[in-house]
Amino acid sequence: MARVATVRSNHMQVEKGATAAVFGLGTIGLAVVDALATVGASRIIAVDTDVGKHARAKEWGATDLLNPKDFDKPIQARLDAAARRLR
Repeated sequence: MARVATVRSNHMQVEKGATAAVFGLGTIGLAVVDALATVGASRIIAVDTDVGKHARAKEWGATDLLNPKDFDKPIQARLDAAARRLR
């Protein structure tokens, strides 16, 4: 999996220190989390309704874990609010 993530990181064009959200923490989502961590993203927000996947995402480099079912508004509103706090 690390090899796949390394190859993908060459195509992502993510700058070191960037903030990114990954929706879905299956095989591809975890590869993206790993790739973001590899390139030095400072904040990686992992989003999935299956909380059983959150621990693995954290191990692979996710800094924040969100379950959309925990919020009464669409998850995009939550991410927009988080992005405004970072500015």
